[in-house]
Amino acid sequence: MKTFQFVIQLLVILGALAFATNVSAQDDSARVDLILPSQNAALTSLAQRIGEAGQFHLNTYIGTLPERPLRGNILLVVSDSLLPMLQADGYDAKFALYVNSSQYEALTPTPQNSTALFSDQPLTRQLALINTLFGEQSVRLGLAYRNPQFLQIVTDALANMPNISLDARQIPDSYRIQTINQIIQNNQVLLATPEQTLYNSQSIRAILQASYRHHTLLIGPSEGFVDAGALASVVSTPEHYSSEILQMINQFVNEGKIPPPRPPGQFRVKLNNNVARSLGLSLPDEQTLLNSMLGQ
Repeated sequence: MKTFQFVIQLLVILGALAFATNVSAQDDSARVDLILPSQNAALTSLAQRIGEAGQFHLNTYIGTLPERPLRGNILLVVSDSLLPMLQADGYDAKFALYVNSSQYEALTPTPQNSTALFSDQPLTRQLALINTLFGEQSVRLGLAYRNPQFLQIVTDALANMPNISLDARQIPDSYRIQTINQIIQNNQVLLATPEQTLYNSQSIRAILQASYRHHTLLIGPSEGFVDAGALASVVSTPEHYSSEILQMINQFVNEGKIPPPRPPGQFRVKLNNNVARSLGLSLPDEQTLLNSMLGQ
């Protein structure tokens, strides 16, 4: 439910920004098919605002693609549930907004002429947050992962963080929460990957209970986890997402180039101060932590 509300908020902001963004003012041939996950007053208002902006031809559809003769040349889908639509042909460019990187990269076959703005943050940013929280202190970091690419990313990043020692374990397809519990029990921090097969609404309660029991800090993977009881995460706001997806579409319209898939470039730190207090931690505020991460 929280993810759905976030998407609605994001789309409303996207509609408002369409008035101020020069997305296709110089190219009347740009025609965008916006596919929304559902229909409600907020999303209907969004579509109306984008259409009235007059910067490109816009057609809005709810949960389905238009018939081939009616399709534009640019497709924009929102949310993980609509990712399969990127397999549609006939579009010069296809964009996915607020989608999980692992789900996007797992699409088979790889969608042609497509790109995405991911909902999840790079693990390198989460590691920078951990390093900022602990400073020069030695840290035992636990990592549960399924995709080996996440182990490689963390291992490479830790080459510049000698104070952090890594305890990494690959979780088998027959997922067992006991393995993550063991990692939590043996380490000071658990870094959560964006893999939704491991970290999701079904597993969150057991993971958080184990982290409380062993006084292990959970970092990431999303704002929803922080709200539920993780200590902190790097997150991006709806304003960050909407501004950047419009920049990506603008780049294609004006230059004919489809930008590569990426996480949002702008981000902030999200802290759960209640968790910090319950663990006896005295932490800087979110802006101070962000400034330290950015070397400011």
